Amino acid sequence: MTNCAAAEKMGLCKKHFLPCCIIRVVSMAILANAQWSVNMPHQITALTGSCVVIPCRFSCPADHRPRDAVWYQYVNRGYPLVYSRNNPGNVIEKFRGKTELVGNVAEKNCSLKIEDVHATQNWEKLYVWIDPDETSFKFYDATVTLEVQVTVAPPEMSVAEDQREGRTIKVSCTAVHTCPPSPPSLSFGDQQGKVEVKHTEEEGGQWRVTAHISWTARAEDHGKKVECTVTHLQNKKATGTIVLRVKTPPSNVSVSQNPARPLEGQPVTLSCDSQSHPPALSYRWYRVQRQRRVLQPEVSKDLFLPNVARDTRYYSCSVRNEMGETSSQITLVNVEYAPVVLGESGCTVKDTWLRCECVVDSNPAASVGLSSMSSGMLNISSETNEVGEVVWKKADDKHQQGAQGHAYGLLLLLLADPGLRVEDANAAQVAVNAGQQRD
Repeated sequence: MTNCAAAEKMGLCKKHFLPCCIIRVVSMAILANAQWSVNMPHQITALTGSCVVIPCRFSCPADHRPRDAVWYQYVNRGYPLVYSRNNPGNVIEKFRGKTELVGNVAEKNCSLKIEDVHATQNWEKLYVWIDPDETSFKFYDATVTLEVQVTVAPPEMSVAEDQREGRTIKVSCTAVHTCPPSPPSLSFGDQQGKVEVKHTEEEGGQWRVTAHISWTARAEDHGKKVECTVTHLQNKKATGTIVLRVKTPPSNVSVSQNPARPLEGQPVTLSCDSQSHPPALSYRWYRVQRQRRVLQPEVSKDLFLPNVARDTRYYSCSVRNEMGETSSQITLVNVEYAPVVLGESGCTVKDTWLRCECVVDSNPAASVGLSSMSSGMLNISSETNEVGEVVWKKADDKHQQGAQGHAYGLLLLLLADPGLRVEDANAAQVAVNAGQQRD
């Protein structure tokens, strides 16, 4: 018995039977349509050459058992097929052989997969129709638009701000895609470390693949560029880069001076140079005297010495940042001055040998010459002759030449007369010629 017949039997529609039945049929149709709905994104991105899965869910009246889902291209007239299980040959050319229903209609899942996305599919509007031969619901009111991208977007990279030497450093690399059956891969090039990969489903059909690489940070990692490459189907790639900022104690601490070759009495500025990240917070200067470091009042990077002398000698510095403090090696301040013959120079006679030594202090090193100034008794030069033999050298084990060192001359002479003796400085005088040599 129909609803209208029942109404007539109950005397509800005796005078207005037809209008009453029409109203009830329309009401039932409206109620049935109200129970239909389709849920899918309004727009979804896809990469050429890759795939895209359009997520689709629907609801229907409780007494309806869905059996089929057909996808169409949204146009003003007609119903061009995008996917049909029963009529695959009628699918329009740009989608033919590329579409697949990956959702289970019985579970109210109408998700569609499109393989090998092409640029000609850009901005196409698509919609699904559940059991089109049985339902009259306007499914075309819910559409999804394809946004096809030709180029690969570089992955997003991140790293914790507090990167410290000796601690674990973790770099993250993330790429978004819409092809969960064949997600893109992520790689970190030649960077060594432990890699972890995670896949996460997001809203609107998007998926996120994230790779983390971790290792123990070293000082040499500071300033290093870490690359991450995302590779999609058909070997389509893009690379992202991030620069590390590893915190370390100051390194390569050294003392430099300006000018590099000052003369005695001139001013000099010493600088405490270093590599420091984070930047240096403070400096300390020390003057080294008798193997002891004496702290100087200056606390800045530069130390000004207004009047250097040959005894200015050695300095060192230290640099401190939030990671620690590092000191330089002891550095000799380079000061140039004229030669001075030291008191240890002189001549001695043993048996038939005359030995003369000359020690000169200068910077730069001096050239030293020895000659006899005896009144005719001996005529000695620095070359071998018939009178005797000369041995000449600039330094020996006793007097090594340094940056501000000694020049050393040695003369050995075999006397012609075995009975001759040099008793004092008047018997054999040595004149020292010390000529300064400058570049």
